[in-house]
Amino acid sequence: MGSFEYIARFDGACWPNPGGHAACACVITRGTDEVHREAIYLGVGAEQTNNVSEFAGLLLVLKWLKANAPEASTQIVSDSTIVVNRMKSRTLPKGVCRAKANECLTMLSSVPNLCFLWQPREHNSECDGMCEAALRKEGVLVAQGHPVPFRSASAHTGIPPKPYWTALEERIARLEAELRLREKNTVVCV
Repeated sequence: MGSFEYIARFDGACWPNPGGHAACACVITRGTDEVHREAIYLGVGAEQTNNVSEFAGLLLVLKWLKANAPEASTQIVSDSTIVVNRMKSRTLPKGVCRAKANECLTMLSSVPNLCFLWQPREHNSECDGMCEAALRKEGVLVAQGHPVPFRSASAHTGIPPKPYWTALEERIARLEAELRLREKNTVVCV
């Protein structure tokens, strides 16, 4: 790996997933100086998923780079295998995240000197915390790293919420499956 002028990290979150409250965040540094920090609430509804919010986080990074440093060599770091793999292969995923992924792919030509790197979630705690803060600001209570729907998604979607523990067990199962997939498909930037 060479040296990079900028390092950009991002994250996205949705609770419950899919169809819940979503937020994304990014932090961009140049050397030891932080040059940009942003977290936004994306909304609530059937079109919101963890993957949609992850691609939205990448869009925050790409828009900032396009406006401020379009030619700079930048390492983009994420804990999302779908985002890293799709951006490296320049292919679109299926499902509701396809539109956001397409926006990201379209912007890549505006910021050509990028390197995507996947790393484990525990190394992305800053952006993860920023997503949780954005959710809290909108009334979604976050306890011990797991958002609890304080302002129910059902009020916006008409879908009754699942009991908290059932949703938590489903999330744990999805995270365990994703971890097994990541162990098989770790992407290394060279």
